[in-house]
Amino acid sequence: MPNAKLLLDYGFALLDNPHERVRCPLALRAIEDDPATPRRRALLRRGGAATFPTLQLATDDYPEEALRFLRVALADDDALARREATAPPDDALAPDAAEPAVVAYLDDLLATLESDCGPPPDEDAPEIDRLERAQCAGGEDADARKLFALRYRTTRRKIVASVRARLRGPAPP
Repeated sequence: MPNAKLLLDYGFALLDNPHERVRCPLALRAIEDDPATPRRRALLRRGGAATFPTLQLATDDYPEEALRFLRVALADDDALARREATAPPDDALAPDAAEPAVVAYLDDLLATLESDCGPPPDEDAPEIDRLERAQCAGGEDADARKLFALRYRTTRRKIVASVRARLRGPAPP
């Protein structure tokens, strides 16, 4: 079970929980802000991509779904027209010359998500160690709750960091 369920139902969280996921919702701009939004939706549907994806990121995931979405969401009018002109079976959502900008945009988005997980990890690690030692020695319930909260956010931060590392590495075949 993911840590959110463990915390809610059982009152604890696991560090490096392999079932933990971090949600990353994406959306196209409103039609009022981007008149090309209907074209973008149509192109995403044609390419088999979600028009309102909510990614469930796990450790070491490569965020291909997010990249496919962002290639369309961030495309200027010329790039959008080129993608629309791509005939099946060619992939209209495949990487193009704008790929470095798409990857940088997603990396910035993930960096924000990572920073939303709380203070820097170097501040949490010593506190987790201290609380784990106190728990082994029979510490108070308040310390246990703090420990579980720190495990929860540390695990989430590690997931996002691992996805960012995969994103910055070579794309999978």
